Amino acid sequence: MRNLKFVLSALAILLAGALAAGFAARAVAAPRAGEVVNAGVISIPSVLGQTADEALFYPWSLYEMQTLTLIPDEVLKAKTLPTGDMLFAVAAFDALGVEYNADELVKSQLWNGADTPERKGTELIFLKNFPATLTNGSVPVSLDYALCDMNPLSVSWLVRPRTQAELTEQQRQAALDKVRKDLAGLLRYMRGSDRDYENGLMRLIQDFGGRFADMNMVIFLNWLEVLVNILRSQYGSAEISVDENSQIAEAQVSIEPEQNLSALSLEELLALGFNVDIQLISTPRQVVVLFSWSGSWTCGVYYDVQLERYSGFGLSS
Repeated sequence: MRNLKFVLSALAILLAGALAAGFAARAVAAPRAGEVVNAGVISIPSVLGQTADEALFYPWSLYEMQTLTLIPDEVLKAKTLPTGDMLFAVAAFDALGVEYNADELVKSQLWNGADTPERKGTELIFLKNFPATLTNGSVPVSLDYALCDMNPLSVSWLVRPRTQAELTEQQRQAALDKVRKDLAGLLRYMRGSDRDYENGLMRLIQDFGGRFADMNMVIFLNWLEVLVNILRSQYGSAEISVDENSQIAEAQVSIEPEQNLSALSLEELLALGFNVDIQLISTPRQVVVLFSWSGSWTCGVYYDVQLERYSGFGLSS
């Protein structure tokens, strides 16, 4: 497994230390499967347009309001990788384990921007229902992508099954249980326990960090570096803010760093205090893990109930 430390830079450690000192340590535990849960007391401005079916990152809430056109070929040809140019951030889809026509993927993006002296660069970019398959080539999927390079800077990649099947409550509960287990493993790992352990949630964060580094997407990489180092920060105490739909009781846990974390539940791990807000949102087709810090920065990881795999990633400030 690629060592996270290889991806993380010394700059991020300094940033994390500065940010973590002033953060309020809160954690919101998981809802019951199949329920959409609002952010409640936690402000997550990047996740807009929650419906009964999904929770999407900004700017998807603006998609129907835009006049969108294909990005001109001459604009794309003037840009090359790796440049860090936002026109090519869509290429990070391969971190989600999908196969697609890379040239067509880039050319199929729609935008409302213009590369002119009066209006340089992009503003909003979308890709919707682009055909692809999972890496093994046997499962057809669709790719959705959205980018806003204005304020708030926000980007997300999402893989969906091409044909949606009927799902059972048992499948939804199994997906939620899987994500809860992986989140607990991630938190243990970040606190120095189970260093040989890995899971899909951890690998996805690593793989996107690697792709951002390869593509010179410095700002996205910095966000991940700060998040990871905040999760690794010193132990603290935290109150658990429990949603009214949750069955999880409030808990206070005090633990020394040298103690074994393997026996702690997800709720007990969250109560240690991670200087970052952590929330699970469960919808009929997805489970979304949200990490929020500094009042507005958010990282989201999607798990698809039907595909039984991590299927999306988003960042927003």
